[in-house]
Amino acid sequence: MRLILAFIMGLLALSIADEAMSDTLRTFNASNVSDLIKKGQPANFDNCTIIDDLNLSALKIDKVVHFNNTIFQNSVNCNFTTFGKAAYFENSKFNRDAYFRSTEFNGDVVFWRSKFNRNVFFHSSKFNGTAHFDYSNFNDDTHFKDSKFDEYADFESSEFNGYADFRNSIFNDSAFSWSIFNGTADFNSSKFNGYAYFGSSKFNGYADFVFSRFNGYANFVLSRFNGLASFRSSRFNGYANFRSSRFNITDFTAAKFDKEASFDDTQFNGTTRFNDSRFKDDAPLKIRLLKLCFI
Repeated sequence: MRLILAFIMGLLALSIADEAMSDTLRTFNASNVSDLIKKGQPANFDNCTIIDDLNLSALKIDKVVHFNNTIFQNSVNCNFTTFGKAAYFENSKFNRDAYFRSTEFNGDVVFWRSKFNRNVFFHSSKFNGTAHFDYSNFNDDTHFKDSKFDEYADFESSEFNGYADFRNSIFNDSAFSWSIFNGTADFNSSKFNGYAYFGSSKFNGYADFVFSRFNGYANFVLSRFNGLASFRSSRFNGYANFRSSRFNITDFTAAKFDKEASFDDTQFNGTTRFNDSRFKDDAPLKIRLLKLCFI
């Protein structure tokens, strides 16, 4: 009984905290925000609600940007924008379309625990520092086509509820890796509920898909995994297509394929593990192996 009461009191405390948080949110008109940033003023908009369409397109922003715990009620346009330093959007909420096409992030960018409730576009964007999208929710279509991640790309435990387009993206585009995290594409425990498109992408560092769930079509056609690629304990509930992909060191230990898995013309050039993996009985598995070693 005491445990139940403690649990109820905990829920009430969280509810009260949420209400207090909503009461302390400042409200800004989008035009005021853009005017301050254009004038080179500090961009400190943590704990804010921003109304109307925010247009920061084609700007060169030299100061650190803060939009933590911020609600964007309308669209956000950062197409062709250059963020010279770190950009913080931690725990923010985008209620309309968010545009970051051909955007360049020269410092770290943090979208940790953010919610994108409509379409989000990062086409042809460049992430020169670490990119944190971990524990985020993408509730509509997500576009990272042709993007480049120089360092750590963190999508751990994120959920993609629409079309997730990462085709032609490059992970670890930098010529040098200075730490163990550089070049890591971290999708550990992520969930793809729609079409996951990684076709023709290049993973030059560690590709971490451990415990990931693909509930729709998983398309990795023509992808290149030049470092360690781990799909350990991942689950493919839809069609898994790895046709013409190239792997170096590969781990599919305990992976489960509930529908057809295509490995036509796929090459495994190094140590490869499929230990305890499970395939649907009638799903064809065609693998072209160069130097395959099951251990």
